[in-house]
Amino acid sequence: TPWQPPPRSRTDAGEAYTPERPAAEPAEAAAAAGTAEAACSKPKAAPRPRKKALSETEKLDALLADKAYDRAAHFAANSPKQELRTLATVQRFGTLPPATPGE
Repeated sequence: TPWQPPPRSRTDAGEAYTPERPAAEPAEAAAAAGTAEAACSKPKAAPRPRKKALSETEKLDALLADKAYDRAAHFAANSPKQELRTLATVQRFGTLPPATPGE
């Protein structure tokens, strides 16, 4: 027969490995579990409410309200979903009051 390395553990030899532990009394086991649980567990913080993602129109409205016309125009031209590349958006920019220098 060809040479084979010896098994490294009992599971390699085909036997199921079960660690030997002394049986604990039910009261002792409950006390130990409670102590370990109390030492390891921290109170869980309440989950943060998720912010609702703004639609492209809402983002454009916010930029126009802040009078950031150059950023609003850039956002409308490069809108990810192409929702703002419409004639209505162009007309909306035409109705805006002129920006004063420095704004």
